[in-house]
Amino acid sequence: MIVEALSILLPTSIISVLSSWGAAKAEMRKGFLCRDVHKAEPIYVPCSVGIALLLPIAVGLGVATALGTIPWRYSVAIVLSLAIAGVVGIVDDVRGLSPRAKIALGLLPAIPILAMRTYVPRPWVPFMGFARMYIVYPLLVLAAYTVFCNGANMIDTHNGLLVGNVLALLGFSAALSALLGAPHSYLWIQMTLLSAIIPYAVLNAYPARVFNGNAGSFILGAVMASCAITCRLEAFYVLGNLVMFINGWLYLVSAGGFLQKERVKRPVTMNGDEMKPSCEPDAPVTFTRLALVLMGGADEKRYVAAVLSTVVANCFLASAALVLLGFRFG
Repeated sequence: MIVEALSILLPTSIISVLSSWGAAKAEMRKGFLCRDVHKAEPIYVPCSVGIALLLPIAVGLGVATALGTIPWRYSVAIVLSLAIAGVVGIVDDVRGLSPRAKIALGLLPAIPILAMRTYVPRPWVPFMGFARMYIVYPLLVLAAYTVFCNGANMIDTHNGLLVGNVLALLGFSAALSALLGAPHSYLWIQMTLLSAIIPYAVLNAYPARVFNGNAGSFILGAVMASCAITCRLEAFYVLGNLVMFINGWLYLVSAGGFLQKERVKRPVTMNGDEMKPSCEPDAPVTFTRLALVLMGGADEKRYVAAVLSTVVANCFLASAALVLLGFRFG
C-alpha cells in the first residue's frame, strides 16, 4: 500500500507543480493575463492555468492503471472526459461561447463515461436504496456533466473558492469510500485526483497567483461529475454540493436565465479591498451578494474562508446523513 501510494501520488503531485508553474510562465510570456478585480491594487495574473491539471491527472491515473489499482477503462474514460471539458473551456476562454453553447457542449464530457460503460445504472437513493434506472440513468449522466461543469464555472468567482469546494468534496468522498469499504479502485481514483489538485490549489488560493479560467472550471466540474458517477457516490455529490447548486439557482433566477457572468452586472462593489453587496436593483442576487449582506461586507479572504467553512460543514452533514441512512457501495 505504501509503495503504491508513493509510486502514484508522489509523481502526480510533482508533475502538478511543474505543469502549473510551466503553464503560468507560458501565459505570462504571451501576456495572457487577467486582472484580479477583488483587489484594490491593479494585480494581473495568468488567466487560464487550470488546463495544466490534465497532465498530472493523466499521469497519475496511468501509473495507477499500470500498477493494477484502477481498471484501464476507468482511467481512459476519466482522462478523456476531463480533456473534452478542458477543450470546451479553452474555446470559451479564447473565443467566448454563448450560454446555450455552454449548456450543449457541457454534455460532451459525459460521452467517454457512457461509451466505455464506467457507470452502474443503479444509484443509491436516500430512503429507497438502489434504484433501477437502466434507461434514465444515461440521460442523468449527460445532465450531470453539464450541470457540474457550468455550476463550477458560475461559482468560480474568487480566489480558491472553486478549487476549495472540489477538494472538500473529494476529501470527504474519499473518507466515505475508505470508511464504508468501497472497492479499492474507487478510493485510488479519488486519491489520485486529490494529489493532482492539492499542489495546484496552493497557486490558486488567496492571494491567487493563477486563475483557473473557463478551461480549469470546466475540468474541475468534470472531476466532480466523474467521481460521482464512476465511484457510485451520486447521493453524496448532490447533497454535499448544495452551495454550488444554490449559487447556480440564485444566479439563474435573478439574472433571468443562463447568462455569461462576464456580461451580468457585478453583484458586489469594492471599497478598497472590502467587498460590499451591490445596491443596483438589476444586479443578480447571487450567493456572494446574500453572504455579504449577512456578513455586513468582507474582504475576499474572509469571504472565501466563510464560504468554504460552509462547504466543509455541508460535506460533513452529507457524509453523516449517508452513513446514518445506511448508504453502502453495491
